[in-house]
Amino acid sequence: MEEIIQSSREWLEYARQDWQAANYLTTAKPELYKIICYHCEQAVEKALKSFLVYHEVDFPRTHDLVELCKLCTNIDLRYYEIAEGCSELTGYGTQMRYPSGVEVDKTEMRGALATCEVIIDFIETTLDFEQEQGPHISM
Repeated sequence: MEEIIQSSREWLEYARQDWQAANYLTTAKPELYKIICYHCEQAVEKALKSFLVYHEVDFPRTHDLVELCKLCTNIDLRYYEIAEGCSELTGYGTQMRYPSGVEVDKTEMRGALATCEVIIDFIETTLDFEQEQGPHISM
């Protein structure tokens, strides 16, 4: 079980790094709205995969957050709460990586950041690493 927990933690750490990158890039000039949105999608994708790894669920190689969220919902019905946010972010995983003609403004970028934060916080609350390691004794 410890190997599974470690792998899940690694996925979550990579999610946090994408989240940190997205936030850091908000200070860039010129504005990098598309790249920020891409990192938001990546953060949520990795966080969802962290949950699936934790529960030993194989997942397809996909950037489709809706599909990944459905797999999570099969384990924990609370994941319905983040399904809409996953749907909003999923397009950023592919549309922002290459020239697509899709434009993103500051308002949309801020919305992506907020949605990303809510989803990652939610996923972190559903991953109980401490419980898997047994009780902690304070001295």
